Amino acid sequence: MSSSEDFVQEELSPVIRVDLHCHSDKSDGYYSPYQVAQELAREHVQFAALTDHMTDEGCSQFARSAARYSIPTITGAEVHGMVEGVEIHMLAYGFFPEHPQLPQAFSRGKAAESIIEHIHQAGGIVVLAHPFAYGWSIHDLARVVSQLKEAGLDGLEVYYGPYTHGQQKELELLADKLGLLTSGGSDYHGSRHWSVSNPGVDMPVHRWREFRQALGSHSRIALVEEGPKDEHPAIPFQWQRLVGGILLPSILVMIAFLVLVFGILIPTMEDRLLERKRQMVIELSNSATSILFDYNRMVQQGLMTEPEARVAAAERIRSLRYGPQGKDYFWITDMHPIMVMHPYRSDLEGQDLTDFVDPEGVRLFVQFVESVRVFSTAFVRYVWQWQDDPDRMLAKESYVRRFSPWDWIIGTGIYLDDVRADIERITGTMVDVSFIVVLLAVSLLALILYQSYLGEKKRRIAEEALRQSHDRYRTMVESASGGVLLLTHGHCSYANAAFLTMTGYSPGEIAFLDVYDLIDDQSLYGQDLLGEITAGTGALIPREISLKQKNGRTMPALLSATKVYFSGQEGLLLTLQDVSAKSLGMDSGEVDPQAYQQKLYQLIELLYLSRVDVQELSRIITRISDSLCRSLIRKAVKTLGPPPCSFAFVALGSQARMERVLYGDQDNALIYQAPEQGPEEEIVKDYFLRLAKIVCIDLNEGGYKFCPGEKMAMNPQWNMSLDQWKKYFSHWIQAPSDDGLANCNVFFDWRCLFGDEKLVEVLEDHIAGELTEHAGFFSYMAYNTVAFTPVVEKHSSLNCKEALLPLINFSRLYSLKHGLRVVNTLERTLLLEQRGAVQGDTGQELRFAYEFLVGLRFQSQMNHIASAREPDNTISVEWLSTKERNELKKAFSLIQTIQNKVRLDFRLPV
Repeated sequence: MSSSEDFVQEELSPVIRVDLHCHSDKSDGYYSPYQVAQELAREHVQFAALTDHMTDEGCSQFARSAARYSIPTITGAEVHGMVEGVEIHMLAYGFFPEHPQLPQAFSRGKAAESIIEHIHQAGGIVVLAHPFAYGWSIHDLARVVSQLKEAGLDGLEVYYGPYTHGQQKELELLADKLGLLTSGGSDYHGSRHWSVSNPGVDMPVHRWREFRQALGSHSRIALVEEGPKDEHPAIPFQWQRLVGGILLPSILVMIAFLVLVFGILIPTMEDRLLERKRQMVIELSNSATSILFDYNRMVQQGLMTEPEARVAAAERIRSLRYGPQGKDYFWITDMHPIMVMHPYRSDLEGQDLTDFVDPEGVRLFVQFVESVRVFSTAFVRYVWQWQDDPDRMLAKESYVRRFSPWDWIIGTGIYLDDVRADIERITGTMVDVSFIVVLLAVSLLALILYQSYLGEKKRRIAEEALRQSHDRYRTMVESASGGVLLLTHGHCSYANAAFLTMTGYSPGEIAFLDVYDLIDDQSLYGQDLLGEITAGTGALIPREISLKQKNGRTMPALLSATKVYFSGQEGLLLTLQDVSAKSLGMDSGEVDPQAYQQKLYQLIELLYLSRVDVQELSRIITRISDSLCRSLIRKAVKTLGPPPCSFAFVALGSQARMERVLYGDQDNALIYQAPEQGPEEEIVKDYFLRLAKIVCIDLNEGGYKFCPGEKMAMNPQWNMSLDQWKKYFSHWIQAPSDDGLANCNVFFDWRCLFGDEKLVEVLEDHIAGELTEHAGFFSYMAYNTVAFTPVVEKHSSLNCKEALLPLINFSRLYSLKHGLRVVNTLERTLLLEQRGAVQGDTGQELRFAYEFLVGLRFQSQMNHIASAREPDNTISVEWLSTKERNELKKAFSLIQTIQNKVRLDFRLPV
């Protein structure tokens, strides 16, 4: 990547509001630590460190105060050291306040190298503060910083409040060149300080994360309040803020308004008004000139002689009038100039006007001639009598145009006094309006000042309400039985003990993480999830996510989110339910079937009653089944010893599609890569058959019954080498049969559960190639898609599994035809809709019908479990509500619609 691309990427990178450099009255600041925390909250700072000079006395109070605004803090201090006879300031972060080396770091006059060593011994890191403050050139600064880096300096304060963007870029380059961290802070001392008036700086998110990671487990004071609560006095009334923050800006705005009106708007309006009048006379002159062209055309046609035409045209023009009083006119001269016609100065007609001048000595008619000789048209300014009043002379601007066939000049003009009169009227109106606006603004300002005064008086009451809100939500989070996390601005505010146990983080660590650090966003269904969470769009429908743990692993969890109002700001309450294999007691591979099924039913019942989306329920059940299967495979490998070659244990059917429900059998297969050298084929095959038998038997005991059609890996027919699987598919595709199609309906939906995924990918490539070469196979699949139509059986029962088959087969058929390699039915329909294979509302209706039928299937199975019956796939139609029956009819109608589409697309007989 080029340097310019790096710059663009840096400019577009997201930022976070931090302040890792601010001061309180414990050193040279104006405000108490508590008040500084309030100021940070007001400026929406998300992470902070109080860095008083040569002391950490205010850190504890600052942390407790900032915690009330959900601002995690880092222990900090600004320490002084000597370099080449110059005292420099360094920011120490993350040290242990009680460490015996810390007083040494707070001693003045020591070498900077010694100070850095003491801070490191106290567990902290060191950053050079405001690097341009010491008078060094960038070259000398680089040399000194390089020396300090050798002594252990950890970073540079790049995003320093008073620095320009260019200065920050210089420091970024220097930090990157030397491999140093970057930090940011405002050096806030209080609103009366000369340097900055407000705390907080924007720091690129990726650089903040680098800083946070480097800080590691160093001492940080997060959102954990310890010890007695301090009494927090209300902020005293701040007149300087009222004047500087409200009154002065308001006055400046009013001045700017007046300057805008009288310095810009009115002059601009005058220019536009004059230009509009110019355009008007141009259009009028064009109309008058068209009369001359008409008469000249009659001359050319022989209808009139040219002298006759000239006289008639001049008289016609003489009669033309326009304007408010109907007194504005046109006049004509020739190119000599001699006056041909003038409505109000008939005394000039026939006269030579070469020496005619206006009161200011302008030879206006000569200017007319000279102007049109060069440009054909022109505007000329001069002084002339007011319309028909020879005693009134006014400034005028005329538009003149040459009529070449007769060498005439036709002209008309506007009186500039008319424009000025219009402007004076507009100016008067603007003055009146401006006076009213200023009067209203002054009244509004007075009201705002009064309300601000009342607001300051009520601050103590508001602060107490915030404390109560803080304590209430903290108590709620801590008392919840499941994992609960409170987010503000996308960052963790509080996490209860259950959540900390699930993730392995400490309270101090969790507070410095954001939602992207805790939720894996890799799956198709999760790509919009983090945006929903960070946007805080309100209640989030429960859905399965992968929760990142501190050890780098992930665990499945069910996430729901609700918007809350916390400590004066909006937050999001995340609730997580553990749906991992461990939660069902099957992570060790030793499965108690009854206990497993009971826990699974209890979990699904809880999720179902929580109105979890049925697709999410299917995915959760499938992942639990996947976890059980992987656990059993590991146990079998441990029992049998290492496999003789690479293999892949694959799920088929509904498990492959992530569409399992509470009742279902097992569909699986095994692929292995026959070794070119090593054990004989029979030995390899025997190993994998024994492994598959152990796994399938254990799955059966765990509640996943044997497949009635024996589509299981324990069946030697479906436990074969990669080459044999290729032959299977080649035969099924090249020579279609009923049995082959039945096998394809199962084996075209598969997913690697355990082992070498490349074997599955190679086989998928082989299948894709066969389908490309033998496209006629799709017609056989199409026959299979339209062959079955769901019906309500005797006693008003419906087999939901069979009712879903046309929808599943439809999505499979068109996905294979379009080369899609996803297997989930809803994902297939979404992608087909994007490809245009499914148009209009069909895709949305298909997904609705699918989810409706799956929902009926879940509902029936939950009812069976509640009545101590074994769940199955049938539902009793007579127990459905009127609305559900109507939806069922719509689903059946849609099935007929898509089957008709298949018949049409593949030219099948009706």
